[in-house]
Amino acid sequence: MCEMNARSFMAVGVLSAGIMVGTLPTPANAQEAAASSWRASRTPWGDPDLQGTWTNVTATPLERPRALEGKQELTREELVEWEHQIVQEFSTDTVPPAGSAGSHNEYWRERGRLIKRTSLLVDPPEGKLPPLTPEGREIQAQLVTAWGTSPAHGPESRDLFERCITRGLPGAMMGNFYNDNYRILQTRGYVVILVEMIHDARIVPLHGRPHPSRQIQQWLGDSRGRWEGETLVVETTNLRSNRDRTISQGLGVITLGTSATARQGPLFEFSCHEGNYGPPGILTGHRVEENATAAALRR
Repeated sequence: MCEMNARSFMAVGVLSAGIMVGTLPTPANAQEAAASSWRASRTPWGDPDLQGTWTNVTATPLERPRALEGKQELTREELVEWEHQIVQEFSTDTVPPAGSAGSHNEYWRERGRLIKRTSLLVDPPEGKLPPLTPEGREIQAQLVTAWGTSPAHGPESRDLFERCITRGLPGAMMGNFYNDNYRILQTRGYVVILVEMIHDARIVPLHGRPHPSRQIQQWLGDSRGRWEGETLVVETTNLRSNRDRTISQGLGVITLGTSATARQGPLFEFSCHEGNYGPPGILTGHRVEENATAAALRR
């Protein structure tokens, strides 16, 4: 475990028509690793040992900013400049508008540091998400309309993240604004990735058994893993329909990569559950708005 705690690994994701492949781990500098004889420590049954608590927090955006178009990596000087710019641009240390309780200020945020690449997306090489399919555009328009009118007829009209159910995939494996921590557990034939945010757990069998019928869909899909040398490759299918307010990026191939570093200590409980104070407050607030609108129309 000391060897694991002294290094980083790279996490790479590929999303194509509902299939996700993840590779874990390699040392932080993948090019140096390829030229070395580095090997991960082993579990008692001989698999590479990935176990421990990891964080993938980073300030590097998923897509390449317009100001950095055509530039894949930052120099040391540019890293310093862009970190300062990101802090200024995305700071939430602002006074909320009248009537709003506001959100988390910077004290609660975990921005992380920039990595050398200018986007987490490495394929397509321009660092941009591919266009949505016609179905994806339709769903996106529906979501924009829904958020614009802020419906709250019942809990089902709010999104899964807000209801503390799940972030789905690929969201669960991507950093957010805090709680970017993961606990990896291994047994013979299984790898479990416990996500701190929304307490999602990906259970990855390594037995080589086939995926179930496509009619069986889950928020985190159905994962199957295999070892390719020091790399764990995970293929995930049967992701639940995008019409349930999960993320849609169309059928283009998306590859993203980020590094994760070991951290000390346990993974703390994320005390978020459906039915907490948030949903009743949201529903009550919208009933008040509806009653006020109805009263105004009767005048």
